[in-house]
Amino acid sequence: MTDLDQEKSLERFVDRVLREQPLQSAPSSLAARVLAEIEQREARAWWQMGFQAWPPAARIAFWIASLALIAFAVEAPEWMLTAVDLEMPMSVSRGLALWQALMTIGSSISNSIPAQWTYAVLGVIAVMYATCFGAGAAAYRALLDNRQRLAR
Repeated sequence: MTDLDQEKSLERFVDRVLREQPLQSAPSSLAARVLAEIEQREARAWWQMGFQAWPPAARIAFWIASLALIAFAVEAPEWMLTAVDLEMPMSVSRGLALWQALMTIGSSISNSIPAQWTYAVLGVIAVMYATCFGAGAAAYRALLDNRQRLAR
């Protein structure tokens, strides 16, 4: 018997077993719950629906606001560097001036904080991360168990 014959035989067996299974009907309350959910979704305000359901004026206003925000995000660094340039001599480049300012701020902060505090903060951050990771894993496991229990 070849592999192809075995596959066809298995396919026929599975098909026969599945066809012999009794048909199961949906719960009687399913249709009412589905219709209630559809009505609830249709009753929502336009801003709670998907973007395609928004009125055209709201979509246009959203696009204009988004473009304005993008323009601001592109221009804001230039404005900040211009403000820094006003305080620096002309011979100093913008990048160097910004680098020096950041290095000065960083060194003053690092000199004023004891090393033990830095290690303690890093340790607290690591513990918080591990706690959040563990809580997320436990919540996921509980959700998975609950779904499996409801599916039975």
